[in-house]
Amino acid sequence: MRDITLGITFYHAFTTRAFATGVPTVLAGTPVLSCKEENNATPITAGVSVAVDAASVVGLNEATIIATGGNGYEAGKSYSIYISTGTVGGVSVVGEVVGQFTVGQSAAAVDLANGTDGLGALKAETALIVADTGELQTDDVPTLIAALPTAVEIQAEIEANGASVIDTIRDQIGTAGAGLTDLGGMSTGMKSEVESEANDALVAQKLDHLVAVADADDVVNNSIIARLADSGATADWSTYVQTTDSLRAIRDRGDAEWITATGFALASVLGALGDAAAAGDPTSSDTVMKYIKQLINVLVGTAGVGTYPAEAAPANAVNLAEVLRAIHADVATDGVVVASINTDAIDKVALEGTIWDELLDYTAGVDTNLTLRQHFRLAAAALYGKASGLATTTALYRNIPDDVNAITATVDADGNRSAVTLDKT
Repeated sequence: MRDITLGITFYHAFTTRAFATGVPTVLAGTPVLSCKEENNATPITAGVSVAVDAASVVGLNEATIIATGGNGYEAGKSYSIYISTGTVGGVSVVGEVVGQFTVGQSAAAVDLANGTDGLGALKAETALIVADTGELQTDDVPTLIAALPTAVEIQAEIEANGASVIDTIRDQIGTAGAGLTDLGGMSTGMKSEVESEANDALVAQKLDHLVAVADADDVVNNSIIARLADSGATADWSTYVQTTDSLRAIRDRGDAEWITATGFALASVLGALGDAAAAGDPTSSDTVMKYIKQLINVLVGTAGVGTYPAEAAPANAVNLAEVLRAIHADVATDGVVVASINTDAIDKVALEGTIWDELLDYTAGVDTNLTLRQHFRLAAAALYGKASGLATTTALYRNIPDDVNAITATVDADGNRSAVTLDKT
């Protein structure tokens, strides 16, 4: 929707078409346009006019709106342009809305009208800045420029004092920068002093011991290096023994223990596990291989389980064989057909036919108070049952046996349902 500023004159183009063909057609019958303001019953006609067949194009019309306060328009309101007099193809089009607009309702317009912290306030502040800038240009800048010394005055100052200033600077620097020793310059003397200070700092922190100086026990306990050498809660450097704890010592032990060691032949290890499985349940004296053999025997061995345990529900201290026995007891002798089923929704219902009735007639099978069977009946009636009254406000859909109206719907001209009565029988 177009948003305008109060007080402007704007133009709005629209097309009138023949109802039968949709072809652009002349707006006839001495046409008149009016503007309606929101819920105000009195239309605005002042400053509203229309030119038909604009640009000599049939059916193209151009409305002219002089949106001033004097003509009745207000900021913050919305308006509809409509035909108050006119016909198209001999048919009255009075009441036809041909355009809409608002006055000062866009975000930018509202923000511009906000004099506190919106664009309106920014506009006011900008005006002040412009005013201040103009004052600076006319008053302050010329005064500052006038106060600056002239070129003649600057030259005179240099000639009077420049030589002494340059001589002072040269004396402080000295020949080849010798005078910068105490100022941190880069002369030979300065480099020597920096190196000396850095060496003293390294020695003070004992960082020289990392490379250049030998020291047996000068690492601070619980420091990073101490923690690399000792595993105690507070790492103690004195526990480090070079002959056993160094990386070379550990590597030498690895050569002896991992590469040249004997007694770890794979055959001997498997031989220790390869005892024959004992009969009955595994005992604490059985080896790992015995446990594995007994498990395989139970699962796939020809001997199987000597005495199968009684059935039991899953629980603590119940083994898998007891649970399997319980499952077998709930299955028919052929191991395939389930005799009964028990869930929260279906209680002890035999599968031979009646389970389908239970499923179809489950109270909330589709929705509250709508079973699956009722849903199918209603869906069948709506899809391929007899229907009547579809051109009226009451549409009827018969059930498949054609003995009741399964669906009675109150509808409008577009087929929208406002009320529905269902017969689920």
